[in-house]
Amino acid sequence: MKRIAAVAALGVTLASCNVVVVPPDYVNNDSVRLRTTYIQQGTNAYVACDRTLFSDGTSTTQNIVVAEFAGSGFDLVTLELTGDISQSKSVKQFNRADLRTSSRGNFLIDYVIDSSVLPASVSPQDVDINLRYRYVNTSNVQRGRFNGKVTVSSGSASDSATSQNYIPVYTSCVATGDAVSPD
Repeated sequence: MKRIAAVAALGVTLASCNVVVVPPDYVNNDSVRLRTTYIQQGTNAYVACDRTLFSDGTSTTQNIVVAEFAGSGFDLVTLELTGDISQSKSVKQFNRADLRTSSRGNFLIDYVIDSSVLPASVSPQDVDINLRYRYVNTSNVQRGRFNGKVTVSSGSASDSATSQNYIPVYTSCVATGDAVSPD
């Protein structure tokens, strides 16, 4: 935000010399929303799970975070996830061309959470864009939560916004069925 204010001030100064500089609109501050591919049965809240069990007896430690935001005029995006208890962070950068677009016209970042936020989770990796959302029943043990910050940049200018929602993390979940994609 400070950089955008500086660019705006520079625009006013240059306007007096008959030069007009229009600062880019990078990221809408109120637009950043986080979700996961797991939806808590009954509450419809997005959750993360250290381990998810499936009806066929298999399990996974993979948690995929989807960050949705509105913005324009950027080339690179950084997603930073921060745990609320440990303050541990997981950071990954994406090119604009690697992002998907939601049905609402916003940008979507798909990211596999690594062990710095969820200890049982796998290392970051590429994600199939045909994500499978599932309903889950969660354990009674919630061990924390995390939120995310999206930073977009173009050249030397950048802007960031933090999600207003937090994703709770449970020690275990049991998948109960498929859910409709909100993307």
